Amino acid sequence: MAASDSERVALTAFVTYAVLAGANAVGVRFSNRELAPLWGAGLRFALAAALLLAVMAVLRLAFPRGRALAGSLLYGVFNFAGSFGLTYYGLVKIHAGLGQILLALVPLATLLLAVLWRQERLGTGQLSEPFWLSPASQ
Repeated sequence: MAASDSERVALTAFVTYAVLAGANAVGVRFSNRELAPLWGAGLRFALAAALLLAVMAVLRLAFPRGRALAGSLLYGVFNFAGSFGLTYYGLVKIHAGLGQILLALVPLATLLLAVLWRQERLGTGQLSEPFWLSPASQ
């Protein structure tokens, strides 16, 4: 059976993401050898911001204003600056493999917290099925 173009694109995107995400902690550990943790994280996100600003300029997208700007800034500070800053500092002391294991446990921890706060019911399917086979993803 021949795979369609959309399946090839999805598989390529998945493999690319898995390789980049899997190498993330190793790259952070490597950069922490030469740079202070927050310098490494700051440089990484400064380059990403420059790239995204260039994309905004090419696509002629408007910069957010008012509440949208405030929400974007708060989200960026807490979700990216906070989490990556702490991750960079954490990877100074622990090995990259342990860091990746801890990051891989985040979805399981999220599920268990949702069960604890009665937002979700825990069933065997949630722990045994891959996400793409679950009824919620259909």
